[in-house]
Amino acid sequence: MKDLSINDVLDIAVRAEELGAKAYADLSKKFSDDELLKELFESLARDEVEHKLFFLELAKKTSNLKLSLAEVDREFLQGVDISRFFDPIQKSQDMSKTEIFKLIYDFEKESVLFYVGIRDVVEDEKILDEIIRVEKDHMNRIMKFILTDSQYRGIKDNWS
Repeated sequence: MKDLSINDVLDIAVRAEELGAKAYADLSKKFSDDELLKELFESLARDEVEHKLFFLELAKKTSNLKLSLAEVDREFLQGVDISRFFDPIQKSQDMSKTEIFKLIYDFEKESVLFYVGIRDVVEDEKILDEIIRVEKDHMNRIMKFILTDSQYRGIKDNWS
C-alpha cells in the first residue's frame, strides 16, 4: 500500500468486513454439523455485516471532508495491512479447523490494530471503540475454541 488516504483506509475496512462476513457464513455451513461452531461463525458473520454498514456510513461522512493521514498514521496503517488476509481467508474452506482458527484469530487481531489506527484519525471514536471491543471479543471467542475446542461465553464459564 502506498499513499493511503482516509478513503482508501475505509475501503479496506469495508472490504475486510465483507470478506469476514462471507468467510464466517461459509464456515458456519462448513461446520454445520457442530452446533457450537455453527453458532460462533453465524454470530461473527452478523457482527461483520454491522461493522461494514458503519464503515460505509463513515465513508459517506468523510467523503466531503479533506481528511488526510499524518505520516505516522499512514505508516502505521501500512504496517498493519489487513488486506494480506483477503486471499487466504477466501481459501479457508480447504484448511483444517486448526489452520482456520489461527488464520481468523490473526485476522481479527490485525483488524483491531487497523481500527485503532482509523480511530486515531476520525472523529467517531465511540463507535470505533465499540467495533474494537467487539473485534477483541471475537478474538477471545476464537481463542477459546483454539485452546479448548469449546465455546467461551464469559469469565464465569465452568472450565472443567
